[in-house]
Amino acid sequence: MDEKVLKEIGLTDAEIKVFIELSKADSAMASEIAEKVGIYRTNIYDILESLIKKGLVSYIIKANRKHFIASKPQKLLDYLKEREEKIKEQETQIQELIPLILKLKQPKQEELKAEIYGGKEGLKTLLDDMLNERKTIYYLGYSGITKQILPYFYIHWHKRRAKLKIKRKIISKEQMRDNEAVKLPLTEVKFLPDSYNIPISTMIYGDKMWVLIPSDNDHISLLIESKKLSQSFINYFEQLWKIAKK
Repeated sequence: MDEKVLKEIGLTDAEIKVFIELSKADSAMASEIAEKVGIYRTNIYDILESLIKKGLVSYIIKANRKHFIASKPQKLLDYLKEREEKIKEQETQIQELIPLILKLKQPKQEELKAEIYGGKEGLKTLLDDMLNERKTIYYLGYSGITKQILPYFYIHWHKRRAKLKIKRKIISKEQMRDNEAVKLPLTEVKFLPDSYNIPISTMIYGDKMWVLIPSDNDHISLLIESKKLSQSFINYFEQLWKIAKK
């Protein structure tokens, strides 16, 4: 039996052992369960009480002693539905709480903000940030490196981008002309001769500029937020766009 799914829906390892053991018998006393699953008797009552609260175990009294009974397996679905309802309720509460938390922090008047991200998770964070901005993305020196590093995430990300109707304008080297990465929907692309030296990839979206610096061991991303600087790079991009070729 694959017990992994039981753990994923919120049961502890000990609760899983007890529930499965009880499911094998009509009923059992706490001491019997503790012996079969190898758990100290002093701890078994806490585990049984937790399972009772989850609706997965009940008990009857025989000769003034509790005999515990596993609920029908279908009760697991009821427990899962209760968890889903609880999560939805918590989600609503969090949504109401977010604007209140945001009000606690006074906005700072900063001309420029810079953050550094590393590794695959850093790439995912910035790719998601692009979609959240919902602005045209300008790529200077596009290399398609995210496709190599995050192939599956890359596919789903582009589906989400297309659904949000977010456009891309790409300037890349001639060697990228036949690459599938530049032929995706909502993408305009032009090419510069390979002799043009664009050592790093730069993406501009909204008031943000993402500089991706590849290395042998990691991929460092520098995110700069500055309306003035981003506009300056977009102007530079448009100048190169005029001389680049389709």
